[in-house]
Amino acid sequence: MNAPVISVIIPFYNRREFIDETISSIRAQTFAGWELLLVDDGSTDGSFQYIRDTLGSDPRIRILQRTSAPKGANHCRNMGIREARGKYLIFLDSDDLLAPTCFERRLRYFEESPKCDFLVFNTLVFKEKIGDYNYLWNVDSEENDLCRFLRQDVVWHTSGPIHRKEALLARDQWFDESLPFWQDFEFHIRHLFTQPTYRKFLHLEPDHYCRRHRSESISQKGYGSDMKLVQRTKERILDSIYQLFRNENHNSKEYKMNLAFSYILISEEAFRHKLVLFSYRILTRLWLARFISFADFLYLVVKQPLTILKIKNPKNRLFSRWERAMKALVNEKIMFPNHQILQVKLKE
Repeated sequence: MNAPVISVIIPFYNRREFIDETISSIRAQTFAGWELLLVDDGSTDGSFQYIRDTLGSDPRIRILQRTSAPKGANHCRNMGIREARGKYLIFLDSDDLLAPTCFERRLRYFEESPKCDFLVFNTLVFKEKIGDYNYLWNVDSEENDLCRFLRQDVVWHTSGPIHRKEALLARDQWFDESLPFWQDFEFHIRHLFTQPTYRKFLHLEPDHYCRRHRSESISQKGYGSDMKLVQRTKERILDSIYQLFRNENHNSKEYKMNLAFSYILISEEAFRHKLVLFSYRILTRLWLARFISFADFLYLVVKQPLTILKIKNPKNRLFSRWERAMKALVNEKIMFPNHQILQVKLKE
């Protein structure tokens, strides 16, 4: 058997319900030179046994089990990277689907761009079947991709890129196994900071389909209702991202401004869950570290309770009037950024 050209890496945990459809979309590819690495994260629903018994005879499919800590999709993906024999890598979630020409088209564009480290293609989001939701993951713009990622306007899904394995290893790009969630967001940002060479084809018909509203996600298990722990973990991840550029002069002001919005989102989510002191501590940090001005700080401190008031009493115009009055004083790029993720429908 010839060495595969593309290695697809899928971590899975209790995915008996969806895994058949996902694997079928890979086996239906028009390009045949692929291998599939399925990495079990300790499933308890019989997923591993089912895949081993039904697909174990296919030489293109390799079934691995995580046998050491830590648990999670990141560890499984890193296992897949180490085991992959293909020149190119695609990371896929265990309930997502690929168009039949996905591999063929991505390779064709790589032949036209041999010096690129990775290429990016678009994703169409669905719920139960393709076409029932029809929102694009995101759309392209002239803005710096890293700036968009920093404020959580995530430009591409994890399955959107096809990577040259050699380029990932040369840049020492691995998934951070210490992260319980936000691992994709953090991985893309850290990768972009290494200034890789890449091209985007987000204008083309999507070749990856992402299932929305997953249950039992590998990355979200184990936190339950401890919202304070979730927000503290998010803050820690943003702090580690800030360390990537805090001592750089080039673009640091732009990066800081966009990252500020991600901190603000944490603060607002904490406030909605009645973590008022935690919420205001985040805002105070931003002001003292000069992420935001004092006017921005005052705007956010007052905005939080007024937003709750507006939700409870939508006819009250106090918030709208106050917001219009403050708009001239605050940094609009931080307070009112342009987010396009999951905002644009595929034209039918």
